[in-house]
Amino acid sequence: MGGYITLRSQEPPEQMVQILRSTVAEIDPLLALQQVQPMTEALSNVEAPRRLNTALIAAFASGSVLAFVGIYSVVSFFVSLRDEEIAVRMAVGANRFRIDD
Repeated sequence: MGGYITLRSQEPPEQMVQILRSTVAEIDPLLALQQVQPMTEALSNVEAPRRLNTALIAAFASGSVLAFVGIYSVVSFFVSLRDEEIAVRMAVGANRFRIDD
């Protein structure tokens, strides 16, 4: 069987570990404390996977945005190369749907 003890104190966590161990030993000498850690460390361990997932999603989103901007830039560049050709075809009488033939 296991359990948790949550302790709030003005003392630094390093000092509280010894005080907590001596207090628990007074109550039950056979009871051993394991994984004594400050609350900030416990919360950090719980939040670590969420932070990793958030970082991975942000990196993927940034990469996707860069890819879309790159594709748009390439297509825009090639369309700009054909501006004069399209203008000449329209001047000669090509309609909107037959400009690229």
